[in-house]
Order: sequence, then C-alpha cells, then structure tokens
Amino acid sequence: MQLTELPDGAQRLPRKALAAWRIEMLTRGLFFVLLLGAAGTATLMMKVNVFFVAAGGVVVLALAGALMWFIPTLRYRFYFYLVSSDQLMVQRGALFVSRVTVPFARIQNVETTHGPIDRWLGLINIKISTAASPVYITHLGAETGEQIRDDVVARVKAVRDDLVDD
Repeated sequence: MQLTELPDGAQRLPRKALAAWRIEMLTRGLFFVLLLGAAGTATLMMKVNVFFVAAGGVVVLALAGALMWFIPTLRYRFYFYLVSSDQLMVQRGALFVSRVTVPFARIQNVETTHGPIDRWLGLINIKISTAASPVYITHLGAETGEQIRDDVVARVKAVRDDLVDD
C-alpha cells in the first residue's frame, strides 16, 4: 500500500479540517511574530542597520507563512480513519507515521468535544478512551462525528453484550 493510498473503507477528514489546522497554526504563529517584533526592536535599540533587521524579519515571516500553509496540508493528506466491524483505526503522519488500531472490546469511553474554531467551522472531535491511552479523531464534520460516536458506542455495547452472553 502506498503512503497516500487509503485502505478499503477508510475516510479522510472534511476539507474544513485543513482550514481548522491552518487557523490553529496561525494563532500559534502570532506568538512568534510578537517575539520577532520584540527581537527586532531590541536589535534596533543596539543601533544595528535597519535593512538587516527588516530583511531578517521578512525572511522569518516568509518561512513561517510557508510552514503554516505546508504543514497543515501534509497533515490533512496523510490523516485518515476507519471504523470496521470490530475495530477503529486512525492513521496520521507523513514523515513519522502513527497508526493506532483499537478493538471495540478495549474501548472504555467515547467523548465528543469542540472548541471555538471547531464550532465556527461546524467540526467536532472524538476522544476514544482505552486502558492504555486515548485515541483522537479530530476535526470531523459535526454530523459525521456524532454518527461515528453513536456507531462506536453501539458496537462497544454489542461486543460487551456478546462477552456477557458467552
């Protein structure tokens, strides 16, 4: 299987997830812009040539802007999830690939959350708790996310009922 190929039945996130990740990167990047401004001001106070300060600032801002565009695009391209008959799988990462598979029998809790950016874009996040560690499916469409949550909860209940009957 190629890195960008999806397994049968796997789903990508909606395009709005890409916008959410870009907005998150932008809000985090604002801190570094403020830091760059403070460094530039301090450098100017030391009587350094204004051209060098401005050129350095432009280069740093251009690089940061490119990364803010490129990283969420890669993240979107290599992120997918799969809800099968007996397990849930989430894969993310281009350089360092992480694939987490959780059998429904191991799931303890299913929780949905959404922050202000998610609400604004109509997205929802799912947190699936297991004894080992939580698994997240982030930035799903709200309707799809609620449907997946309900489906996972129903499958977990069915698995537990089967275990009790045996």
